[in-house]
Amino acid sequence: MLSASACICAALLAMPPLIVAQGTVSLSSQAELARAADSVRKAYRDSLKSSSNDQATSSGSASPVARSGAPTSTVLSQSQPKPQLQFAEQSPRFIRGFAGIPWGTWPAEIIRKKGKPDTRREQSDLIYLGYEESLVGNEASAWYLASKRHGLLKGVYSVRFNLEQGCETVFNQLVEAIKAKYPEIEPKESRYNDTLLDFCDGVMIGHAGWTVSWYDPANNGAVIGVALSPGARKVQVHYQSPAFSSQSENSKKSDDRF
Repeated sequence: MLSASACICAALLAMPPLIVAQGTVSLSSQAELARAADSVRKAYRDSLKSSSNDQATSSGSASPVARSGAPTSTVLSQSQPKPQLQFAEQSPRFIRGFAGIPWGTWPAEIIRKKGKPDTRREQSDLIYLGYEESLVGNEASAWYLASKRHGLLKGVYSVRFNLEQGCETVFNQLVEAIKAKYPEIEPKESRYNDTLLDFCDGVMIGHAGWTVSWYDPANNGAVIGVALSPGARKVQVHYQSPAFSSQSENSKKSDDRF
């Protein structure tokens, strides 16, 4: 079972906007921010240790297959394909889908291709399918948002980074992989750090952020965005279809009327 799945499902409904630079924190506050960063880093390390201990405990009573090193949180279909880094779909010039699945693919077909999901949730017309994978050498979750009427609308990778490797390393690996697949789309970038701390420390205490986005005009609104939001513990990669972009714009126009 993927952690905080309800929160992630809600997050799928909105593309993270480009981060606007924040006001610079006064020098008198820097020492306070440094202490906060130390506290957050310690808490994060403790949470990772706790998670590792929980997995070790659960694996002790698991089946022989689980003890051999297979994930124990869920039972996966035997036909589950090996997770791979799949940023391109059919052409490096067009954003035609997510993880090799074309936009508009029905939920049943996604499951047929990907195997039984670790998490499945339904909300009105929408179906969320979640899979645990590995991306650029890190633990990751892959989420597919599909409509019962329009098929696959959006996909999100959520990639965990560790304190030793650093958030910037994981972020750059993801960005470079996408740039290599879509060389003709010029990305837009926004980054800020309003502290004197290391960038990743600034992110962890909510005072730094970074986004890189690709907008595909040839595909009428398809978008890819890599986001490291203030306070985040994971880098997120959003793939957004033209249909999702259109629905979001229509919803915004409706909201603006009130």
